[in-house]
Amino acid sequence: MQPGNPRQWRAEVAAELGFDSFSELTEKSGIYPGNMSRISRGINSLTDENAHKLVEAVLNRNYQKGWTYLESAIQVADNFNYLRGYCGYLEGRDIKRIEDTDVERWHCNYLKALEAAHSNVDKQLEIIRFSSDTKVSLENILEFLEEWNMKHDFYYLDRVKKKFKQSTSIVIPKIRRGMEENLYTEIKTIFTEIRHVAHLCEEFEIVEEMSEWLISTHSSSKDSITEIKAKITLAWVLTSNGQRQNLYKAQGLVKQLWPVVTAHGFLNNFPHGDMDAIAILCELRLRLAIRLYEREMRPLTDKKFEKLMFDSRVIVEKIKSFESLEPRLKIRFELPLHYQSGIYFYRKERYEEAINEFNHVAHYANLIGWGRIEQAAYSWLATASYKIGERDSCLEYLKKIDKKHLPKTPKRLCIRDKLYLEIKK
Repeated sequence: MQPGNPRQWRAEVAAELGFDSFSELTEKSGIYPGNMSRISRGINSLTDENAHKLVEAVLNRNYQKGWTYLESAIQVADNFNYLRGYCGYLEGRDIKRIEDTDVERWHCNYLKALEAAHSNVDKQLEIIRFSSDTKVSLENILEFLEEWNMKHDFYYLDRVKKKFKQSTSIVIPKIRRGMEENLYTEIKTIFTEIRHVAHLCEEFEIVEEMSEWLISTHSSSKDSITEIKAKITLAWVLTSNGQRQNLYKAQGLVKQLWPVVTAHGFLNNFPHGDMDAIAILCELRLRLAIRLYEREMRPLTDKKFEKLMFDSRVIVEKIKSFESLEPRLKIRFELPLHYQSGIYFYRKERYEEAINEFNHVAHYANLIGWGRIEQAAYSWLATASYKIGERDSCLEYLKKIDKKHLPKTPKRLCIRDKLYLEIKK
């Protein structure tokens, strides 16, 4: 590259960091453009605050490549040193380099912030406050749910579940009281946030009650978006039960919903913050087909499963195209399709193919911090390895189930213990 072409240097740095342009990097980092320009030229120093913004932007962009915070920080330092060096040469100025000690400090600050967040979780989880006024109590429950972002179960799952379970004796009656008092707005807002964590806590009954209440109430409120979310959630709960009648009922709901969500222009008008519901529906079609097959209620050929998978992928790819969704969620919405594919191969006794799918799931679940699914993938990997006689691989996967950062899921721990016993025989 010839000296005297700053735009080309910036474009090269942006490309190295995974962006289409330097202006895109600036926008995603949230740094004021004028300041960013002076930082890139070495006129302004790169403060720790702005360094963190840059590293976070680069990390979010490069999740799928497996970049960590530290690697993203190193890339920022190397590329900005390169850019500053050329600008300094062109302008005849000495430039202060970003040193390894700076990168180490950024990483240290990042780790300290994470540790502080974890150590403060239990104290802050006391956020649920109750009142004799049902509406006020529902607002406080919602505040708790939104604070810990349980809609996608990335953060502090074990602790949040524990706190939620401790509060169910009060939370659930308050929600039921809200439905009795017809507090539609409050109930539908709580439903959006609570349906996932309540399901994970095996509070299926209240999730089913809320879903059915919202479905029956939507006609007077004319709220079709909430109706769709409620029907998807109800179908998921029904498949969790596994009884023949419930599976057929879930199948009816899915058949009713699929033409609606795949209609031209529907996704563009659906709230992007609720796209997880559409992703769940895409997974649900596969999950339901597998469960019906497992119970010998429906045949499931490769051709049929591939068609279901293709149709679901089309919708998930459309969801991923929305720029408003953070990169981590785009991966989260796609992973369940691989997960269900792994289960399908396992049920068909195609264990090597199942192992390939679950390795993919484990890798990307780890990248985005989705511990529950990472652990589930290790459980399936251990089981599939055992089936093909790969004892050492099975043991390695069993050890991974106990990784420190993963949740303590009783179902997975039970499978682990049973496999250990089988191997020792």
